[in-house]
Formats: sequence, C-alpha cells, structure tokens
Amino acid sequence: GMSNEIGAIEKAVIWPQYVKDRIHSTYMYLAGSIGLTALSALAVSRTPVLMNFMMRGSWVTIGATFAAMIGAGMMVQSIPYDQSPGPKHLAWLLHSGIMGAAVA
Repeated sequence: GMSNEIGAIEKAVIWPQYVKDRIHSTYMYLAGSIGLTALSALAVSRTPVLMNFMMRGSWVTIGATFAAMIGAGMMVQSIPYDQSPGPKHLAWLLHSGIMGAAVA
C-alpha cells in the first residue's frame, strides 16, 4: 500500500496456523450457509404446497416465518459448541433451511 507499515497480505504470511484455521473454518461456514440457503429456497420454490403456503401473504404466514427464523436462530446460539458440534451443526442446518424457505 501507500503506508510504511506492513499490510494485511504481508501479515498473513506470519499468522500462526490456528488463526489461518479459524479464518478458513469461518469462510467455510459462510459458504455452507449460503449454499444451503440457496438449496432450500430452490426446494421450496419447486414444491407447490410449500410455495402456496409461503405466497399467501397472510399475517399468519409472515408471523410463522418470523417465529421460525427467530426460534431457530435462538436455538443455534443456545447450543454450546465445545462439548459436541453435532447438535449445533444440525440446528445450524435447520436455521439455514428456514432462511432459504423465507427467501423463496
């Protein structure tokens, strides 16, 4: 860059391995969430029963969607990751799926 200090690219070479691993896992979770949300939206858009429910536009549909998104998000945040990542990953998959259904 324009400054006399070393930049982020130069610092990346000297980062410890655990920092690189955390960055890698963060972006993998992000990519997985985006991919799962897209797949869920595609599945809902191709299922007539679910698409009819989501396209009603009633307050019940909107309320149920919001409640499901908030509830799934709270469930993901309430499960500890340290003991066993399995339940947290399942809750994360459910939350991403609900987000995809809401997007569709």
